[in-house]
Formats: sequence, C-alpha cells, structure tokens
Amino acid sequence: MLFNPWNKDDTVYMEKEEQRNEYVLNKSGMIWIDSLNKRPWDFGQFKAPCLSVAVELLGKGKLAAEERGNPIEVTRHFSALTNSADNDNGVLLGQWDEPYTDGVEPWVWNSSVPILEKYRETQLSVSYGQCWVFSAVMTTLLRALGIPTRSVTNLTSGHDVDASGTIDIYYDEDHNEIDHPEKPTTGDSEWNFHVRLSGGI
Repeated sequence: MLFNPWNKDDTVYMEKEEQRNEYVLNKSGMIWIDSLNKRPWDFGQFKAPCLSVAVELLGKGKLAAEERGNPIEVTRHFSALTNSADNDNGVLLGQWDEPYTDGVEPWVWNSSVPILEKYRETQLSVSYGQCWVFSAVMTTLLRALGIPTRSVTNLTSGHDVDASGTIDIYYDEDHNEIDHPEKPTTGDSEWNFHVRLSGGI
C-alpha cells in the first residue's frame, strides 16, 4: 500500500471507519447500470495480481517518480492507463458496438481480477470494456494502492464532446434534430447512465 487512509498524516486519510470500509476495504459491490438494474462486481483488490499490476502501471507512461506520492496525480495516471484509448497499451480496450467476436462482451465481466490476470499474462489491452468495467477496474487498482475510491453511477448523463459546459442539441419547430446555422453538430448527447469514480482524496 503506497497510501494509508488510516494514517492522519496521509493525504488520503479518512477519519470514519465506515468510509474506509466503503472506499478501501469493500471487496465486492453492486454497480448500477440504470435506475433499476445493477450488476454484482468482485473488485478483488487484495487478490493477486491486483497490487502487482497497479505497481507495474505506476512505472508506465509519464508519471514522474516524485509524483507517485500524490494521490491526484496517481489517479489521473491510472485514468489514462485503465483504458487504451491513447494507444498506450492500457488495461482495457473499449468498444460500444458489436461484434465482440475477438474478445469478451463488456456485460460478461463481473470481476476485475480476471481482467488484470489476462493483462498481466499478455501485456496487451484486454477486450472489451465499457464505462462500468473501466470504473470497476480502476477502483480495484486504486484501492490496491490504498487510495479510497468507489464506482458511482449517474443517470441521464450529459456527454459534452466540445467542452462547452453545455449539451448543445438543436431542434426545429417539429422537434427534429437540426444543425445550428452558426455551430456545426457537436456530437454532444445524453446517455441514459454513466459510471465513474468517486474518491476520498
């Protein structure tokens, strides 16, 4: 454990035992995928090879040695390396459309452990993940290092592609989606749910 939420002098210190239980020690939980459906998940942060993969990932990418004691920098680093969107050989490859014939459908996963085992064995991105899988695997990796983390779901989630701070979708008087004459289609959308992390940093 690089971080210690029991130590009052550590940046990740959590005063309440119930918080430490929820954010660090909880080995399994439910991940909500909409307002009615949830998936059980085995975070398995104390099982092999979770800690060794977490330590290995600390050495990949652009995280300087002096930043490894900063939970914010470590969390950002793991956010980049949990997915392989940047062609950096991250842990998981995301895919949102079929076919999934050359990998595992995202909804089949129910534990971070086999994903991390496969990543450790092959040193290649594991196929496939979506938001709840990315969130769960990152929760496992950060908890293994002692950073308090949990997966949380928000419903009716705005997806702001152009970082304007708004969801820009335009409609005509008949409620048909149209391009704005002065602003091309942004790709902004509204998702029925999105799973992300909440941390006790």
